[in-house]
Amino acid sequence: MKSIRQIALLAFAALIVCSATAAGDTARRTLVVASEFNEEPYAFLNADGNPSGFNVDVIRAVASASGMEVRFEKTGPTQAQFADVVLGAYYSDGPQPAIKSYCEPLTLRDHAVFVRKDSLYRNLQDLAGRAFTSPDGSKALPWLESHGFGSGIVRTPSFEKAFQLLAESTCEAVIGDRYQGLAALQSTGLDDLRLLPDSVVPTQYGFALASEEPELTDALNAGLTVVRNTGQFERLRAKWLARLDPVPGKISLGGAYSVLLWLVIPGVLLCIGATISTLSFRKQAALRIAALEAELAEARKAFHDLAYERARQRYVINRLSTVSLVDQIAEASRH
Repeated sequence: MKSIRQIALLAFAALIVCSATAAGDTARRTLVVASEFNEEPYAFLNADGNPSGFNVDVIRAVASASGMEVRFEKTGPTQAQFADVVLGAYYSDGPQPAIKSYCEPLTLRDHAVFVRKDSLYRNLQDLAGRAFTSPDGSKALPWLESHGFGSGIVRTPSFEKAFQLLAESTCEAVIGDRYQGLAALQSTGLDDLRLLPDSVVPTQYGFALASEEPELTDALNAGLTVVRNTGQFERLRAKWLARLDPVPGKISLGGAYSVLLWLVIPGVLLCIGATISTLSFRKQAALRIAALEAELAEARKAFHDLAYERARQRYVINRLSTVSLVDQIAEASRH
């Protein structure tokens, strides 16, 4: 039943793709895609200078499902108006440069809090009044300022610079896009940092259009449906994003030091206390047993002496019918 439903969805999506492409834009065979290519692992230029990343691969797959080719253009926010699609756009009710409409959201992008492993911070609230860094242009900055964290923010040009300041203890935390931060950590090789469990400013994002073209929007949305239902979207997410997530089973979000401080040390102290209590109890019990054994030995000796004395004595009735107690051994010694 599940496979039949999936086939039906794919057929329906393919029908939408064909109709949208044929009806509205048969002349459009190349999709111009704009990006600054400065957001690894979403959209960046690889070592060969070619566009790479999660958003890049997804738009390629969506365009292919929609029957179009892709040409990438490296542009700034103001030049993106000359393209068809803007990569990695955050969804917003307010006006944004060069953005007229949006396709369906790809997923959520949130911001994470990175701290040193040896720190005692457990959540974002613990950082109130502390100095921390955030890369310029981060969507977390307005939120942090509006929630009373603005006085401690040190803006940096990149994640690499922010992590350098954190490693040098110049600041107490780095706050920024989760996967950009994890990718920067991987490239810098730092391994003494950890993530707090807080998720800051989760926001939908995806592809934005630089013009109002309903037919193109429909074609891209249908292509995205095909990519999702064929499992290609999850494979690309695993390739670019999921691989950066902390490995299950390893201490990363809580931090080894915090686990040691809050779990192991109390447990060790409890064991030590129980051991001391047990040893003390055993000592007290041993002393009590020794005292009881001494009392028992003394009672046995008294009983033995009493029995011996009783064995030596006998009652004698004289001529006057008087009863007296006579020591048999002493009496025998006189004769």
